[in-house]
Amino acid sequence: MKDNNSQITLVVFFEFPKFWQAYLAFSTMGMKKFFKIKSQSLLFGKMFGNGSGIGFGYFPNFKQYSILAVFENLNALNLFLEKDKYYKWMCKISAHQKILKLLANRSVGVWDGKTISPEISEFKSEKIVVLTRAKLRLKKVKAFWKKVPQTNKSLANVGGRVFSAGMGEWPLSHPITFSIWENEQKMLHFAYEEAAHKDAIKSAREGNWFKEDLFVRYSILEEYGF
Repeated sequence: MKDNNSQITLVVFFEFPKFWQAYLAFSTMGMKKFFKIKSQSLLFGKMFGNGSGIGFGYFPNFKQYSILAVFENLNALNLFLEKDKYYKWMCKISAHQKILKLLANRSVGVWDGKTISPEISEFKSEKIVVLTRAKLRLKKVKAFWKKVPQTNKSLANVGGRVFSAGMGEWPLSHPITFSIWENEQKMLHFAYEEAAHKDAIKSAREGNWFKEDLFVRYSILEEYGF
């Protein structure tokens, strides 16, 4: 990253091991005040519930929530972390935070009709992050979820996975995957050589499961808490 003027993505996972923490976190879902910093260079921002297990899960993980936000530059992102009252409150009630500052190296597809990472960076890190998001056709939701258990099993056993989580605005119909890999080769091996994942991709394409889909690959500029 040559300067502080490149668009940059923030991802934070908040962990709430105690019941009262989880209850407070759940009660905040959908609150728009989280993104008051919009007037200060926020381009895109969402807060998510997370699924159980290492990938998707039929049941939510009430002990973990996450945010994804894209800022015009690093200064705006750091200002958010330093000044936003709601973000600081989430940090206060959570026991731990995993924080990533990311630069997009590839972005294919859209999120609600918009490209969330229009600016592609030449900065490359050894570890990489992959975000996928889909909007399922209603008639294809059942077919999608039938593939999930085997894909999760494959993900659990594959080499090179550092971290993974399922996220969602509407988890059953708008699933999001987030994963960190030791390197690009390990990610590509899982994506295109692991049988369960290959089969799921093929079925999705041939069956026209998605109204829209998105794939973004990132390099890690900074990480904390992993």
